[in-house]
Amino acid sequence: MKKNNGFTLLELMVVICMLAVLGAVTTPNIISWLEGRRLSRASRNVLAAVQATRLRAVKERANAVVTFDTVNNTFEAFVDNGGGIPGNAGNNTRDAGETVFKSGSFSTVSITAAVFGANTFVVFTSRGFPDSNGTISLQDDHGGIKQIVVSSTGSSQIIRS
Repeated sequence: MKKNNGFTLLELMVVICMLAVLGAVTTPNIISWLEGRRLSRASRNVLAAVQATRLRAVKERANAVVTFDTVNNTFEAFVDNGGGIPGNAGNNTRDAGETVFKSGSFSTVSITAAVFGANTFVVFTSRGFPDSNGTISLQDDHGGIKQIVVSSTGSSQIIRS
């Protein structure tokens, strides 16, 4: 009797075709899932920055600010203590000597809006309250949108639009 020690060429071709069909079917789903994960990760990063800024304002007993740049898709958080320059504390802009303690940028997710009254930044007072409530909107390349909502009490959460 002849002993078989492997696969025939036909069996190998059938398996390769089945893997190709499976890959063609699942690839769009995997890409969509990855985009959703990127949007979730970006929104969690922004939420963490907002919450850390609130805590830092209370800890430092000074105003702390998170600014959002919708053109460059970046954010940065700093304590607005004037950086040692008299008269510059509380001006809501980062001066020399005021260090950024949290920042981030996104390449596949866009910061489409950051609305806090008439500003694109949120200021937390030394008691942990924002100067105005508002939202930060993030969008991925496939139209997925998430918002971070900051309430007038200072609490913040992610909602899906």
